[in-house]
Amino acid sequence: DLAERAGLALSAITRMLDVENDYQLYADAKFNRRPPVLVECFAVPGCGAKHLEAMPLLRMICGSQTNIEVDKGFMECLLGRTGDDGCVYTPLTALANPEFGPLPMKEPFADIMGEGRLILAMCMWHQRDQNPLWPELIEKKIKRLSALAVQEDDYVYYPRKENYLLCNYFTRSEKGPLAPEREGIVSHIWTPKDVNSHGISFMAARSMCMYYRLTGHQPALDLAGKIVRGTMKRTPGFAEDGRWLINHFHTSAASLLAMLEYALI
Repeated sequence: DLAERAGLALSAITRMLDVENDYQLYADAKFNRRPPVLVECFAVPGCGAKHLEAMPLLRMICGSQTNIEVDKGFMECLLGRTGDDGCVYTPLTALANPEFGPLPMKEPFADIMGEGRLILAMCMWHQRDQNPLWPELIEKKIKRLSALAVQEDDYVYYPRKENYLLCNYFTRSEKGPLAPEREGIVSHIWTPKDVNSHGISFMAARSMCMYYRLTGHQPALDLAGKIVRGTMKRTPGFAEDGRWLINHFHTSAASLLAMLEYALI
């Protein structure tokens, strides 16, 4: 029963957040330990925004109010970290986890994938409550992401940084396009930098398409088109015979969805 399954999913994702610790996400389970343990992942919006996107959809399916305070609390936590540019900047205290090793950030940071996912989540919340806050923040994010992109002919791209977990992160102080790519750097622990950039860029593009469908905001569609063209020209994620070059299934699927969304529009 779909409604029953939605209720189970809602129960799970609302209980995967540590409400006593700034809504850190229990995103890793170590079953090779005795006893097994859950590990809190740093609260980068990219993963947490998947929960924020799903919460209103699941509640519509099953009608449940279970742990409804978690939805509000988690969104308020991220809004409290939002800068004047609409982007969510993760504090360094959220990174205090030896599981992830040393990270290069010296100040609060945001990342391209996380902002793309947050736009998608806010699109869902806006459809539910029509709160003018969501379009206001989304359009600020789009303006910021446009300014951070490197422009080339009719496309844009986001160069990687020197960190394998967050290859497209940025700080409040970065005003223009992100720094050019550095040679010899692997931007993700599982996949080569170009392929991973493909997935990150397309997650942002799909969000832009969704917002354009809802509001007709032209800058969103313009940026989506530039991201799609840039990703296909610079970092194709599929071989000529159709094989996927991206390790994560959901990254590959998100890429195809973004291309389809843009093509339909």
